Amino acid sequence: ISLNRITAIPDAISSLVNLVKLNIMGNSLTGNLPSGLGRLSKLEELDVRQNRLQDLSITSELAGLRLLYTESNMVTRAHMELTCAASISLRSNKLTQCHLTNPAHTLVFLDLSRNQLTELPSDTFIHLPMLEHLVLDSNHIVSIPPSVGNLSNLVHLSCANNILSLLPFELTRLEKLATLDLHNNNLKVLPPEIWLMPKLTSINLSSNLLEQFPHPSMLDNLRRQQGTSSSVRAVAAAAAAAAAAAQRNNTKMPISGRVGNSIQLSSISLPTTRQTSPMVRATSEAGVDAMNQSTDSLAPSSSERMRNRSTDAGRLAHSPSLVIPVPVKRYTVSDPPPLSLSLRELRMGDNNLDDDVFSLMAFLPELRILNLSYNELYDLPPSTMAHMRKINELYLSGTQISTIPEEEPNAAFWRSLRLLNINGNKLQTLPSWLAKIHGLSVLDVGSNVLKYNITNWPYDWNWNWNTGLKYLNFSYNERFEIKGAHLHTKVFHDHAKLMGNSGSSNGPARDLFNFIAKEPPKSDCVSDFYQLTDLRVLGLLQLTIMVPLPDEMPNRRIRTTDPIKQVKYGIADTLGRDDRVSAWDLAKSRLRMTDDECLFGLFHARESSTSSSAISKYLCDNFSYLFREELEKITDQIQGDDSDPRHASQQISVDSDGKKTVNFAQSPTVSTSEDSTAPASQLTEEQVQAALRRTFLTLNKDLGTHNRQLIAAAAAAEAYTARTARIPTPAVSGDVTASENHRLGSADMNMPGRSSYDPKSAEYTNSDYQGGSTAVVAYLHGRTLH
Repeated sequence: ISLNRITAIPDAISSLVNLVKLNIMGNSLTGNLPSGLGRLSKLEELDVRQNRLQDLSITSELAGLRLLYTESNMVTRAHMELTCAASISLRSNKLTQCHLTNPAHTLVFLDLSRNQLTELPSDTFIHLPMLEHLVLDSNHIVSIPPSVGNLSNLVHLSCANNILSLLPFELTRLEKLATLDLHNNNLKVLPPEIWLMPKLTSINLSSNLLEQFPHPSMLDNLRRQQGTSSSVRAVAAAAAAAAAAAQRNNTKMPISGRVGNSIQLSSISLPTTRQTSPMVRATSEAGVDAMNQSTDSLAPSSSERMRNRSTDAGRLAHSPSLVIPVPVKRYTVSDPPPLSLSLRELRMGDNNLDDDVFSLMAFLPELRILNLSYNELYDLPPSTMAHMRKINELYLSGTQISTIPEEEPNAAFWRSLRLLNINGNKLQTLPSWLAKIHGLSVLDVGSNVLKYNITNWPYDWNWNWNTGLKYLNFSYNERFEIKGAHLHTKVFHDHAKLMGNSGSSNGPARDLFNFIAKEPPKSDCVSDFYQLTDLRVLGLLQLTIMVPLPDEMPNRRIRTTDPIKQVKYGIADTLGRDDRVSAWDLAKSRLRMTDDECLFGLFHARESSTSSSAISKYLCDNFSYLFREELEKITDQIQGDDSDPRHASQQISVDSDGKKTVNFAQSPTVSTSEDSTAPASQLTEEQVQAALRRTFLTLNKDLGTHNRQLIAAAAAAEAYTARTARIPTPAVSGDVTASENHRLGSADMNMPGRSSYDPKSAEYTNSDYQGGSTAVVAYLHGRTLH
């Protein structure tokens, strides 16, 4: 009974004694659930999402409940005992208190994200030993209780978007934990024991206050501290036992006992300067307590008191709470700690890390993804790159790096690299050995200070050698020039022989020639982009471009014009699954030729392995035109003057075919800039919303009208491709003519800005126009955002 307007559930629901699943999401329920619901002993799944419920205590009476979904309600307190629940979601409520118990120990999934929790009870996780997935995101949590160490089966822990400043040492005891997400907190230090977690594969610590990631050598310090403390405690315990025995037997205390008693308290207090190890502080405090009790046991007192103290001393020597963990071994690069062999993804962007973080690479040989963007990094040491042999994705955006090491062996170190984001730095050149990374498909070097001769291929990088590139961004390298330059393949061969020194194979030219020989260039121009046949996104904002560019298609985005002159807007076009363009970025400054109007949009294609983003491209190309037209209609209605010169010029602007055209790119010639902004300033919130709604409806109407034609065109293209594949000889002229006629017919539609349709292009499939798209649009007028 979901998605209705039900305001209350009758108590008579208790008569549904065999009910197993109840879905009442998306209604108007308020307050509490009916008491009769608690008598549904066979109910296993309850979904009350998107209501206004404030109390869910009745769920504690559902003995058979396994699945509970309560997102988007108004629950402030959750004190529930769910006997055999397996999955509980209390996401997006207003929780300030939460205490759950699971007597049957069946709970494996718990989501408490997007609430108002500031802390969790100390015994929260004692009653949930089988929990595997815990989400605490977007609360106000200051600390995680030490009882988290009881979650021995936990695999995924996410506590992002909180205000954590320290992590409990008990967290590092979770031997099955695979994913740890703590981004956007206030963490300054981490416990070194994190290196002892054997199953941890993904760590996200971005947007914290970290100044360093603990080095494995800190474990050696911990080992020495543990060994020292264990020896001192053993001496103290032996002395206490000897003293107690001497008192019982009325004998003189042995000299060794007196020596043990004379040990200064400071000599057993462990160093507390290392703030990153709560365990060391805890054991140090325990040692102080132990020594105090041992000292008290040696003081003269009555026989009864002495017996009690001697008993306490014996109990102290065997107390499980004071048992020190087995000292960890000494780890080296050849014998690394457990985390070294398990960690695959490490994200630490937006912190306060310096160049010392690169020293960790020697202990992370299995790392695949590394994000160190927006840190205080200045140098990329060549010795560090030697340990990056398995990294697929490397993010170094927004740092102070000015050079990439030029040494030729670095190509072998980065041979697995697929993505390199090094935008927003101070790079002036790119090393030529990047051409040897055959798998490189995403490269973002925007917002640097690149300035080099792209035709100097033996020493500087040229993109035409990385023919597998699918995303390439050079935007906002204002001194970077792309000019036409032709270089025949024979030049490579001649230059290689010249640099080879009489047949020697040494030299960068010979190495690069050997690489080129495997895949000869597709043209003699080393400045264009036509050899990058797999290219999907090309960013060239604010560059000097003097070469022809590839055409934009539903699966290829070319960005050349700078939409916002005042700021470095950049590009938000992205690749999705299967390396297809999944998001199309729209930015229009001076929307109606006024300085106080801007339009931004992001159109996201449906993630599909069988379709392109044709609809997203259509929306991106046409939204601004249609929205501007709707705004003009409302402005004309406000003015109430059908004889307005601008309106009249639009009505009489007719082309040779008798079709009306409107030139939105030109401002009215009969009004000043002040007059042109006046009508727009009169638009209310309701009027702008109406314009956005009408634009949406118009776009949907156009897509619905032409959808069948587009599908038919795509089907014809697939049939043509299949037919030509079966026939070894070229197609007859009649077939070609029919296909061309169909191409012209499908392209000649009322879709402004749409690129022509090519039936033989592999960019289009029969399901392109059934994929769908989502959009978010922001219209900025003056200081008002719609």
